[in-house]
Amino acid sequence: MIPRQIMECGGVKSRRNITPINRRKPSGLLECYTMKACRRLSRQGLWCSVIVACVTATGWGQAADAPAVLPAAEPTQQQDPEELFETLFGADMRRVSATPDAGDDVDLAGVLLQAASSTDDNPQMMRLLIDHVVELGMRHASGYDLATEALELGAERLSSDRIHFFEKLVELRQRQYTQARASDRTAAGMGLIAALIRLADAQYELQAFDDAMVQLRRATAVASAIRSNEARQTVKARMDRVIAGQAVVRQVQTARARLTRDKTDQTAARELLRLYVVELDTPEEARKYSFLVDDETWQKNIRLACADITALSDAEAMALGDWYRELASGADSSRSRAMMLAHAVACYDQFLEQHVTTDLLTTKAALTRKQAFEELTALNKTLPEYDRHLPGDFGASMNLLKLVDIQKHVERGQWTLDETGLHVAAVHRNQIIFPVAPHGSYQLQMEVMFATPQPDDVIVYLPVGSSAVGFFLSHPPRRREITETPQTRMGLATVRQMVVDDPDNPASTVAPPPTMGIWHKVQANVTLNKSQASIETQFDDKALVQWDGPIADLSPMSRWQPRTRSDVLALHSASGGVSFRNVSFRMLDGDVTLTDQQNKPVVEVKTPEQEAAAARQQWEQRIQEMRDRIDKRWQHMSFSQKNQLVIQLQRSPTPYIRQLGIELATRLERE
Repeated sequence: MIPRQIMECGGVKSRRNITPINRRKPSGLLECYTMKACRRLSRQGLWCSVIVACVTATGWGQAADAPAVLPAAEPTQQQDPEELFETLFGADMRRVSATPDAGDDVDLAGVLLQAASSTDDNPQMMRLLIDHVVELGMRHASGYDLATEALELGAERLSSDRIHFFEKLVELRQRQYTQARASDRTAAGMGLIAALIRLADAQYELQAFDDAMVQLRRATAVASAIRSNEARQTVKARMDRVIAGQAVVRQVQTARARLTRDKTDQTAARELLRLYVVELDTPEEARKYSFLVDDETWQKNIRLACADITALSDAEAMALGDWYRELASGADSSRSRAMMLAHAVACYDQFLEQHVTTDLLTTKAALTRKQAFEELTALNKTLPEYDRHLPGDFGASMNLLKLVDIQKHVERGQWTLDETGLHVAAVHRNQIIFPVAPHGSYQLQMEVMFATPQPDDVIVYLPVGSSAVGFFLSHPPRRREITETPQTRMGLATVRQMVVDDPDNPASTVAPPPTMGIWHKVQANVTLNKSQASIETQFDDKALVQWDGPIADLSPMSRWQPRTRSDVLALHSASGGVSFRNVSFRMLDGDVTLTDQQNKPVVEVKTPEQEAAAARQQWEQRIQEMRDRIDKRWQHMSFSQKNQLVIQLQRSPTPYIRQLGIELATRLERE
């Protein structure tokens, strides 16, 4: 685990904790140029998303009645990233490079960073933008924060290029360390050590052990220079791990040399496969040599280990789990044993999810899974945090919608479950539970769609140890908070008896209301550590709020707490008109209890024509619910809010919602 001092100095915190420097207002020339480029490329249909990001995110030229969400036009052709960058920003890059003022470099870096954060659909363009942000930001100390934020963005979104971004981060931290005054040298050195460790860890994951050792030796030299014994110990633990990896590589080379001399050497062949599977956790490499052994069990299980675990049959998952558990007993290190046990638990979870019949095999798998998980939990306590292996790391998850029984799990309201998801009608106070009681750390993911422009309370009920908290996806502002720009409250409540709209609540925030008619991604990570908890939330893949503190500070409100039992996951909607799909749950540490077993919903088999008619009827019902909700709020909305709503509806990918937008546009014209 990286010491706290190193983390705070080294930029290890996520992007939500990085506060960019205050950016000055862009020059009139840059604003004018960008708006012209926007109009020109909009006519071509090329990469409007980048331009929209530059204009809307920085507030340039945004009209008062402009829509809150401007969807990008579909590109008609793929333009070369270098050519596109030159078209959009080439002149400005040359202009700011020709002036000695560092301020215009930082201004342009801020614009490029905003564009990069909205360029998920073109990784090459994102990397190019980030590289230019770093180039501009590193020209002066005032741009270092922007360069750091860009590198964190790249490492987070472009995982295949993490090594590149971590190398750039090391370069930046080295420059800060070299330029630091004597009083700041220790802090700058800790930042450099943290960056070197992150780079070494990424190289270790790719089994580039020699490269990782180079970075760790640099970190050791810096730790000695700033006289930090704690940093030296941290680096030494990483070096020990790399040395063990280098030893395994030498064993692999020895086994391969023996096989080169004698391809019938079964001892060398088995040892080579064991090293690849158990010590290096690379069964795809083992498969290249599996034909050399005369053991069909090894050949079959290596083939299964290379496959997607979700594609395995229940019998294959059970067999693979037993094999991994057997391999764990012969592992050379605690880390390797933990990896094998984690794989075994994931396989047993896959078996239990697919094997719907309650029989002896189910009992055996549940018991074996429990034993393997207990071994893994005990083993993880002896390992450093960066070497722990959890079942959730290998894709073991539960589809909670498969566990829902409308007849048993609805607490209040009118809920329906079909192939498209879980839906609640527009009635007052609705609640449904999932028959899952987590005991430990877990992750919950889902997608949610709202049928109204400013939905009332929509809450995900999260058990947290001996208590619970509500994750508010939407909470309308109080009357005195109503502004011209629509907004909502999102976050956690209650925290130290503070509700979500309490301005002193550290785990709530004001945000634009969710866009109706589209699916939004939601994620919550709950991590427990004895009497403490950490809750990290995301909305549409962006960090929302994070809370850290004692579990005793959390408490649920009685009006949305489940009545049957308080330790299960649940959903609450104050006035309905919400849909949920892809509700996925996985344990990160600890165990989970399924409160009932006979809970599989029965899905009626329909012809394609019947399915189309049913889907059309469901959409018509939802659109009517939207109409009813909009009618109640229409007279209280300003012209700007009505116009925003119309534009959002007309640009929806759903034909029914677009038709509703056309109806409202006609209504707005008449008014």
